[in-house]
Amino acid sequence: MPSDRGALTTAPAWRLAELIRRREVSPVEVLDAHVARLDAVEPHLNAVVAERLDDARREAHAAEARARVSADPASLPPLLGVPCTIKDFLAVRGLPWTAGLHARAAVRADDDAAVVTRLRAAGAIIVAKTNVPEGGMWMETSNPLHGRTRNPWDPARTPGGSSGGEAALVAAGASPLGLGSDIAGSIRIPAGMCGVIGHKPTELLVPNTGHWGASTGEAERMLCTGPLTRCVRDAELVLELIAGPDGASRTTRTLAPREPALDAGDLRGVTVVPLLATGRIRIAPVMRAAVARSRPAARPAATSTPRPGSGCSAAASRPGWARWPAPAPPTPTTSPPARRARSPTC
Repeated sequence: MPSDRGALTTAPAWRLAELIRRREVSPVEVLDAHVARLDAVEPHLNAVVAERLDDARREAHAAEARARVSADPASLPPLLGVPCTIKDFLAVRGLPWTAGLHARAAVRADDDAAVVTRLRAAGAIIVAKTNVPEGGMWMETSNPLHGRTRNPWDPARTPGGSSGGEAALVAAGASPLGLGSDIAGSIRIPAGMCGVIGHKPTELLVPNTGHWGASTGEAERMLCTGPLTRCVRDAELVLELIAGPDGASRTTRTLAPREPALDAGDLRGVTVVPLLATGRIRIAPVMRAAVARSRPAARPAATSTPRPGSGCSAAASRPGWARWPAPAPPTPTTSPPARRARSPTC
């Protein structure tokens, strides 16, 4: 793979890590490509609330040295040298931790959130923290402290919220992966609005230690930290890295082992549920039509495809995702593309 910046800022995180382990590309090159892209798109997006570029470059040089002297590339951390960004609700040591609130304008985190610690241990390099709505209370990303974040496909539109800064940067090619959080759609809504992969994990699977706004009781069960990525394979990789008890929160679940059949694309035993109505929320006709069109694709592989809206529960042997083939999308600019792109094939 050529190490030109355009190729590096469209490659999935797993591929970047693979190239770094093989010493086919330097972590410094990967970081510089994403920082250059960030510099190009940030004036149009306003998605970043804090950067740590000097520290990130030092870490990239250290990752390069580690990869260079390793006798066994397979033993290196799974995300060694891969840049990432973090939603401002999650603590990153030494960086502002504002949650979009004027009252927290001077607050800096003393420690990393548990999920940030786990990403660092996996070799990821944190480049920046990203914007959120004020206190996470809105479905768009805007606050009086940091301003309004825009959608990279069309700056006149919102990227959604509350993980809107993360989704915007991942969609724009400025970050290969990021961490967001979700109670009622705060990962899923911006992922859908920006055309990236976003996953809200199962309750109590990923620790919320170091997340702003300590939750207790049922609220803690509803709050889930999860990945926003360029492709499904990256989301699965990140989830495997951040899941599991940390000893400080109520997180009690562990991620089940991979199923070889599912990894090989065998979906027998998986029930696919096309949901065309919820009975409570209006679903736009274009979205209903898209779900209906996708239904025949699931029939040959899945055990069953219930009638849309039948109220069935999706069942699978482990949390996971089907790998639907799709062409690589164009890189968003400040102008909307001619047609909506899909997530790249992993």
